[in-house]
Amino acid sequence: MKKLILICCVVILLIPMVFGGLLPEPSPPYDPGDVKFLYDSNKVFYKLIGSVTIPTGQDFTCEINYYDPDGDIIRLILLAAPKEMTVNPSGPTEYVPWQNDYFGYGWQLSWTPSEVDIGVHYIDVKIEDAPISQDPLTDMGTLLINVVPGNKPPVIGGCSYARP
Repeated sequence: MKKLILICCVVILLIPMVFGGLLPEPSPPYDPGDVKFLYDSNKVFYKLIGSVTIPTGQDFTCEINYYDPDGDIIRLILLAAPKEMTVNPSGPTEYVPWQNDYFGYGWQLSWTPSEVDIGVHYIDVKIEDAPISQDPLTDMGTLLINVVPGNKPPVIGGCSYARP
């Protein structure tokens, strides 16, 4: 009898997790006042979802947080991004080659900017759910990345001396 009660409790807890009942709450909106560098607000076409300053040569990784109250699988689409930026799954995912898209439950953006990337980049991201019987719904956001020159090693010069 105790085993049956324990199994029922586990099933009751797992079913909502599997079908979307215990998903994380959405993140609060990002405050544009939190951006610590100058950017062109006319190039932010969607809601601002974050900002970061990174030096050249440093690996950049960003987890795309999302919330779907129905627990649907999410499709991530990069609308605007540096060509070297990659999308990596951080949860169960499936790549669909003929659509050049990823479907899954978690996404991570990765990029290592170089000297030619110095400046502000506007990364536009779209997420789309994949419900079984309805049209997909979407949400979009813009991530600001300010790439600055990386630290370079010092260079020793010659020695100057005065002649008598």
